[in-house]
Amino acid sequence: MEITNVKVVRVTGVGNTIGYANIVIDNTIGIHGIRIIKLPNGNRFVAMPSKKGNKKDKEGRTVFHDIVFPVSTEAKAKLTTVILEAFDKLPVPEPEAIEQSAATSETSGEVYGL
Repeated sequence: MEITNVKVVRVTGVGNTIGYANIVIDNTIGIHGIRIIKLPNGNRFVAMPSKKGNKKDKEGRTVFHDIVFPVSTEAKAKLTTVILEAFDKLPVPEPEAIEQSAATSETSGEVYGL
């Protein structure tokens, strides 16, 4: 599996989501809507596109189901690495831009691709 294209965008004001990514695999399959999430401990997580289910978990939270997902641990690691490396290459917005973006929940407009 080769990730032949990756585009990421930084966002603010969308809860714990700090970015979105779109990828193309082997120049044949595109996956849009991959979320980059910042966890409370500062680590980041790449979440594949999902849809809201009809059921609740034991704590009463809505259950989400992945629409597309890597089948192997190696594929998940590769996707995560490529997406986070592209995200890290995005310019960090100035504090004023972050405040303005958070107030309007807009993207930074910066995109990085392979």
